[in-house]
Amino acid sequence: MKASSCLAYLILNALLWHGAVAEEEDSETNVYKTGTYKYFIEPKNQYTWQQALDECKKKKMSLVTIDSEEKANDVKTVLNEAFLFLKKPIPRLYIGANDLDEFREFIWISKGDVFRYTNWEKGEPNNYKKLNERCVHIGFHGDEKWNDINCSRKYGFICEQVLGVEELSELVVKA
Repeated sequence: MKASSCLAYLILNALLWHGAVAEEEDSETNVYKTGTYKYFIEPKNQYTWQQALDECKKKKMSLVTIDSEEKANDVKTVLNEAFLFLKKPIPRLYIGANDLDEFREFIWISKGDVFRYTNWEKGEPNNYKKLNERCVHIGFHGDEKWNDINCSRKYGFICEQVLGVEELSELVVKA
């Protein structure tokens, strides 16, 4: 009887701890959920593209992939919620694309897919002044359009993660 009580106590504590961690993650600032994705936006601290990728990986996320108009609309909704509500322009944020493997053939790093959908700012990509602009960011003019940029420039970033079954069911219940 004593051993089973001890085991029950340990299990209960583990469940409570897990719940507290999950609640803490969900209450984290700069986290947004829409559709089947959770997004993390880091607008203040500045990173190179590689550092931004590494920061997303630390969160078990990836730099955002915007490979369809539907996904672009989801990301735009999240960005509007995060910035326009505060009457602030969208800052420059790295996304998960580059042409590091083959010059001017931009790919989504999460899938290795060449761009089929694009949302370039007018005149982009342009490798401005031949500055080796191989990475991509949004927020060039305070909006969700894309711009090519040198990967060593420091900007914020936006990460994404597909929601798990539990998180999806929570969204359905709330709706």
